[in-house]
Amino acid sequence: METVSVSVSVLTLTVISIERWYAICYPLKFKATTSRAKRLILLIWVISLVVDIPELIGMETQPTVPANTIYLTTCTPNWSMEVDIMYVILRTLILYAVPLMFMSFAYYQIVRVLWSTASIPGGRREVPVVNGNGVSHENGQCSAQCK
Repeated sequence: METVSVSVSVLTLTVISIERWYAICYPLKFKATTSRAKRLILLIWVISLVVDIPELIGMETQPTVPANTIYLTTCTPNWSMEVDIMYVILRTLILYAVPLMFMSFAYYQIVRVLWSTASIPGGRREVPVVNGNGVSHENGQCSAQCK
């Protein structure tokens, strides 16, 4: 069940990034509701369990040492190497590559929206500077009339 918790964590972070993207990029359309959150949580758990069912069914414990003990065992797949490779590739796509693409897109769009807004702290602003003669400059640059 360790892999289920990893799957849930990855998918939860993905859903959070998509929710943030929607809330920041489309603030007037976004409506966060309890029922929506519950449905997303249920969907995350269902996907995680479905992705991890093959491990539950197709793995068996093998002793790591020739002693008769349950403490030094490891889980190994009881299917062929080709099936194991396909399963690992599919899991990598579902639980790493696709969430990474979604999160990268979402946070890229969020950064674009926030950096295009002039009201964020640290954003570039044009500040007129007035010298001792009462002549203003743009961003500290002295124009020809100041000299």
